[in-house]
Amino acid sequence: MATHIEEEAKEEADFASQVPRISEVCDEARKEFQNFFTSSPPGPKDLVIQSKELMTLLEHVAPMKTLRSLEVEHIYLLEPIMKTGGPLRYYLTRPEIAPMQHIVNHIKSDLNEKEQRMYHILFIPRVLALCEYILEREGVIGYVKRYSWNLNLIPLDDHLLSLEHPKTARALLLEGNYSILHLVASSLIDLEEKFGTIPTLHGKGNFSKKVMDMFIRMKKIKGLTEFQHPQKGLGVSEVILFDRSCDWITPLCSQLTYEGMLDDVFGIQSGFVEFSKEASGKGVPVKVLLNENDPVFSLIRSMHFSGVSEVLVTVSKELQRDYSHGRDKNKTIQEMKEFVKNLPQLRTKHDSLSTHLKASENIIRKKKEGDFQRQLSTEWTLLEGSNKVTAYDHIEESIEGQSNIYSSLQLLCLASVTADGIKEKYFHPFKSSFLHSYGHKHLVTFYHLQQVGLLKSKAKDDIISSKSLLKDDMAPFFQLQRLLKLVPKKPEDFNLKEPTDASYVFGGAYIPLSVSAIGSVVSTGGWSHIEGVVKNWEGSSFTHHQFKSVRNEQGRRRVILVYFVGGVTYSEVNTLRFMEQKLNVYFIIATTDIVNWKRLFDSFMEFEVT
Repeated sequence: MATHIEEEAKEEADFASQVPRISEVCDEARKEFQNFFTSSPPGPKDLVIQSKELMTLLEHVAPMKTLRSLEVEHIYLLEPIMKTGGPLRYYLTRPEIAPMQHIVNHIKSDLNEKEQRMYHILFIPRVLALCEYILEREGVIGYVKRYSWNLNLIPLDDHLLSLEHPKTARALLLEGNYSILHLVASSLIDLEEKFGTIPTLHGKGNFSKKVMDMFIRMKKIKGLTEFQHPQKGLGVSEVILFDRSCDWITPLCSQLTYEGMLDDVFGIQSGFVEFSKEASGKGVPVKVLLNENDPVFSLIRSMHFSGVSEVLVTVSKELQRDYSHGRDKNKTIQEMKEFVKNLPQLRTKHDSLSTHLKASENIIRKKKEGDFQRQLSTEWTLLEGSNKVTAYDHIEESIEGQSNIYSSLQLLCLASVTADGIKEKYFHPFKSSFLHSYGHKHLVTFYHLQQVGLLKSKAKDDIISSKSLLKDDMAPFFQLQRLLKLVPKKPEDFNLKEPTDASYVFGGAYIPLSVSAIGSVVSTGGWSHIEGVVKNWEGSSFTHHQFKSVRNEQGRRRVILVYFVGGVTYSEVNTLRFMEQKLNVYFIIATTDIVNWKRLFDSFMEFEVT
C-alpha cells in the first residue's frame, strides 16, 4: 500500500507532466528563423547583429551550431562603418532609427565602391513603416529585402519567459513609445493559441489596462471569440498583469538571494552571466548559462546569500565522496561501468561547483569594498519609515563622499518613493550636492527620474511636526506596507537559511510589494481587498472574465501567468517561486525584460557611467 508521501510524490509528478511546456513557446520562431535562411540564396553568409543584447538573445533560439548549419560563416556586431564581408549579408535588428542609419551607410558605402552584395534585413518583431521610410528616403530600399520575425517571449528557464526588450520603462514612461504594449498583447494571444483560452485576466497599472484593451481588440479582429482548449495538458487559468511603475520600491532594493546578487554584481543578460578573466579565475572570460539544468545553481539560486557557502561545501564533499568511490579498487566490473557512465555528470557538477564558488568569492569581495551593510541598514530604515533623519544623514554622507553613484541614487529614489516625495527643504540640498559630486551633466538624469516618478519634491508644509518628519504615515507605500504586512516586525528573528516567510529575499526586512499584491489577488480573486483600503495607489486595476474557469473543479493547483509590464527583478522571481506551495499554485512568470537598480538608472541616463 502506497504511503502518504508516495501518493503526494505521484500527484506532484502527475501535475508536473501536465503543466504548460514553456520551452515550446518559441518553436515557431525557431522554424521561422531557419526558413528565412534556407529560402535565401545558397552560399556563405555574413550575419550582422544590432547589439550584444541581441547576440545573447539569439543563443536561445539559434545557437552557433544551428547558425553554422544555415551557412552563416561570420557574425559581426553592427557598427557605423563596415568594410568587410562576403556577397550575402543579413542584418538582425529591432526597428529603430539608429541601426537603420548604420545599415543605410553600409549600403551607400558599398555602392560608392561598387561592391556587389545582396542585403537582407530581419526585423524583430516586425517591419515598421518608419524603417521603410528611412530606406526609401535614402534611396536604398530597392537594394534590400525586408522580413519580419515574430520573436516575442523567450524561455529563459522552466518558469520564466521574457521579451528581452531592453529599457522598456524608459520607452513607456519617457518616450511615450507604446509599441512594446502591442508586443505584450500579441504574446498573450500566442500563448492562448498554444495553451488554450485564459478564462480570467487581472491587472494593475495603466499600461496593463492598455495591454488588456489591445488584447481584447486583437482577438475580435482575428475572430478568436470561442473558448479554445489547451492542445495538451493543463491550460493557464488566470493572467495577472502588473506595471513596474506600481512598485518602484522592489527594484530599488539591494538583492540578497544568490541569483539576485549575481545580477547586481555581474549582470545577467538573457539568462547568461559573463565573468571577466579575473572573476573566472581561469585567465579568460567565461560565459555561463544560468538555469535549472545547472546542477549547483539550481540548488542555490533562490537562497539567501548567507546560506550559499554551506550548500557549496556540502556539494564539494559529495563530489569528493563520489570520486573516491569511483577509485575503489574493490569495485566490480559492473560498478566500474556505472561509474564511467556517470563521469560526464560528475564533471559537469564539478565545473558548476567551481564556477559558483568563484562567483561567491567575488560577490563577497565586492560587497566588502563598499559600506554594504550600512547601505542595507539605510534601505531597511526607509522601508520601515522609522528613522528618516538617520537615513537622510547617510544619504548626505554618501553623496558628499562621492560613493558609487548608483548607491546614492538607490537611496535618494527609495527615500522619495516610500514617502511619496522628499520635502523641499531636503530635496534641493540633496540635488545640489549630487550635481556637485557627480557632475552637472546629471541634471538631465534628475529630470528624467522626476518625470517617471522615481524622484519627487514635496511642497513645503506650513508646519512640520517632528512626527511628520519621522514618518509619512499616509503615503501610499506605508498604507500598503501595513495592509499587506510588507515589513516584518522582527527581521532579526528570521532563519534565512530555512525561511518560512517570503521576506527572506531581502534579509527578512521586506516582502516585495508586487508579489504580495499578486498573492492577495490569487487568494481573494481580485483587487478589492487592497483598493478598498488604499485609494491612491498608482495606476488603475481591473479583473476581466473571458469565460468561466473550468480547470480547477477538483481542487488541483492552478497555473497562473504573472506578466510584468516594465520589467521584473530576480528577487520577485525567487519570491514567486517560494510562494507557490503556500498559495497552492504554479506560477509562470513573463516579463518585458529583467531589471535591477543599475539597469533602471542606466535606462534614464543619457551617457554611460564609467
